[in-house]
Amino acid sequence: MTNLKTTKRALLSSVLALMLCFAMLLGTTFAWFTDTAVSANNKIVAGTLDVELYQWTSKTQTEGTNISTSQTPVFTEGTIWEPGKTEVRYLSIKNNGTLALKYKVALEVTSVSEDSLLDVMSYAITPDAHYGDVDAWAGNGTKVVAGANATQAIDVELAPGAEHFFALSVHMDEEAGNQYMNKTVTFDIKVLAGQAVEESDSFGNSYDALAGYPGTGFAAPIPQGQAA
Repeated sequence: MTNLKTTKRALLSSVLALMLCFAMLLGTTFAWFTDTAVSANNKIVAGTLDVELYQWTSKTQTEGTNISTSQTPVFTEGTIWEPGKTEVRYLSIKNNGTLALKYKVALEVTSVSEDSLLDVMSYAITPDAHYGDVDAWAGNGTKVVAGANATQAIDVELAPGAEHFFALSVHMDEEAGNQYMNKTVTFDIKVLAGQAVEESDSFGNSYDALAGYPGTGFAAPIPQGQAA
């Protein structure tokens, strides 16, 4: 009988010891092989579109006057206009952003008196013109129509840091009659910028081919075969 009790105690002790071992194992970390790879400091930085408008008033200037937000007109308000008169202003567009851009120069009429001077005022852009290059009305320029909605004048692409020069000529037609005396027209010179097809992604550089311009009527052209 004594041996039986001893045996039971031994078995019970063994079971308790085995359960204690399992409990200890549950809290144990196994030393499996592991490894980690990290590509750190991945940063996404959006580019910038930053276009500025400058005026040039002499051949000796080394830097134009920034008129991007100026309320002072490039055509002096006190200028007296008469049939046959032409005024030329020399301007430039600079890309101060980090992305290549395309831009349009446009004339947007903001106010006009009765017997609209728009009927007898003409406008022309001469691309690549520096101060003094234009010696006659629209001699080598492209006629531009000014209106209530901005109208395309030139369409140019600029790389970051690049600058494009042009002349803007305004002319009062010779056939303007007495009914236009003392009439007025006011317009803004607007520069509209959008993304140019230049930078590339994983599939090429055409991802922004349909990028447009700010304002109504300046959406990018739709490629052939695509519906509007």
